[in-house]
Amino acid sequence: MNLFRKFKSKFSKIALSFSLLLGTLTGIVGVSSVGYAASRAGVSDWLIPNVSASYSSSLGAEPTWECISTSSFRGSLKGGFLISHDSTLVLTNQLGGDAQVLFNFNTTGSTVTVDGKECNSSTSGTVNRKWPKDATIEIKIEVARKTTATVSINDFSLIDLSKKANVTFIKSEFGTFSASHDGNSLSFGIEYNLPPTSLVKLIATPDEGCVFIGWKKSNSFISYNRKLEYAAEAGTYTISAVFSKEDYAVFCTGNQFFDDLNKADEVAASGTKQIFVSKSGPILKGNYALSAGVSLTVPMDASNQFVGDTPVLSSSLIGPSEYCCLTLKPGAILTVSDSASISVASTMFAHSGGGTSARPSGGYGRIQLDEGSSIVLSNGASLYCWGFISGAGSVIAESGSTVHEMFQI
Repeated sequence: MNLFRKFKSKFSKIALSFSLLLGTLTGIVGVSSVGYAASRAGVSDWLIPNVSASYSSSLGAEPTWECISTSSFRGSLKGGFLISHDSTLVLTNQLGGDAQVLFNFNTTGSTVTVDGKECNSSTSGTVNRKWPKDATIEIKIEVARKTTATVSINDFSLIDLSKKANVTFIKSEFGTFSASHDGNSLSFGIEYNLPPTSLVKLIATPDEGCVFIGWKKSNSFISYNRKLEYAAEAGTYTISAVFSKEDYAVFCTGNQFFDDLNKADEVAASGTKQIFVSKSGPILKGNYALSAGVSLTVPMDASNQFVGDTPVLSSSLIGPSEYCCLTLKPGAILTVSDSASISVASTMFAHSGGGTSARPSGGYGRIQLDEGSSIVLSNGASLYCWGFISGAGSVIAESGSTVHEMFQI
């Protein structure tokens, strides 16, 4: 009888241990199938005005949600070693009234659902719809174990439907342009009251020997296409076409655009610390500088991502094509200060067995150095050349500076 009690006691302990182990395994599987979520978190350094952003994720998931500018953000998620994961970003309209929301998106990997549209592979699309006050838009990433998915949102804009667009068209130097709405021509110097989101057709014509640079809404560039269908935004502002006797690059920091790199650097130094080339073109003879801590990106795509120490890798080989080019004309000298940096971006093709091919996949950035131009890297400065730097100019790397590059073929 005593022996039976001992056996019963040992059996009960074994059964209890097995039950706890089974419960643990069931709990692990339940993370994926039941979808237990961590507490909702806000996205740090969120820059898009009148929109709040927060996200929740399955237990153990480590998503990356980051805002790049006032009009773009991205997210990525990797599955666990044994389990799948998901993460949902929730955007809320905090404009105080109904709005028209417009943005473009690109997805890769497993399943990404953008505002109800499910994407199961690399997909591009556009969302353009009415967004009621306090309503939400959800972007969900779902990944199987050992897989990764990403989503990039670009050109995000919010138009207040309760306000009118009070637009005045301004004459330009070195060229002219036409504007029309609903088939009716719009004249210069007259303020028009247009419903928001209504389309205005714009066509720019440069004078002989001149070039079209872009369209400006008040003091900010909105497009570099000579022919443009512009969706009128609420507010009071002017629209003008910018022409020049010479082409030049345009730089963006925050939500401000500049045709002078030094002015862009001055604003960035006291703000976001980030500049990207918004329009390909040259900078002319002169001295330019990036202040301490400021980064300049020659982008590979519309995300304008700064690619630093670690190159972006892809197992898909897409024919390389130049997305953006910054040209330094003869006599242009760009000095990169201590802790400042330049990123010439691209996505590098990676073999399935590991390692890279030193070949860009898809879009890439490029810097053209004309003869007599130079980039000077001061002590503590960094140059990340994952795209291309070409030409007869020079890159001067002083002692203490760092250059990262991938030999391109």
